[in-house]
Amino acid sequence: MTVKPLAVMLLALALGACTHNPVPKDYIGPLAAVRDSATVHDSTKVDFFVVSHVNGQKIGDSIGATVESNHGRGMVMRPAVIGRAVPAQAAVFTIKGRTHYAAPILSIVQEVYEVKGDIEFAPVASRNYEVKGQLTPEYSAVWIEDSETREVVAQKVEIKGSAKLGFFQK
Repeated sequence: MTVKPLAVMLLALALGACTHNPVPKDYIGPLAAVRDSATVHDSTKVDFFVVSHVNGQKIGDSIGATVESNHGRGMVMRPAVIGRAVPAQAAVFTIKGRTHYAAPILSIVQEVYEVKGDIEFAPVASRNYEVKGQLTPEYSAVWIEDSETREVVAQKVEIKGSAKLGFFQK
């Protein structure tokens, strides 16, 4: 085994150790599905809209999956958009919209926008949901919508004005 694959494997194990499954081991009730989304600007820049926590517990999201799947690709990135099963019951979801670049150096010299917050939401059994949003210099928002009806199912997390991160926030 070379050093590079070993490093990737260790990173994957470390990331896995930091995240929780949103469905508790002992849960036997109905499930719903929530999928992240992405707006691709070009091969180096993507705006992600993700669920990062459920009831305060960090879960895997598309930003982490993209970082892991694109390791070693340099200035080119292909988004790895994921979804997950969640219990069909009321919960607090931390949702986030964030600009992500293929190489860390790009985030230092380019603009990064972020909006995030907690929403209360009770998914309906067997329904599919998607995290959606927009990131612009004047307005940024993230929300969850029903995948079939496109209806927003909980309050939006919004920033009216700039959601641009400062140098030390990136």
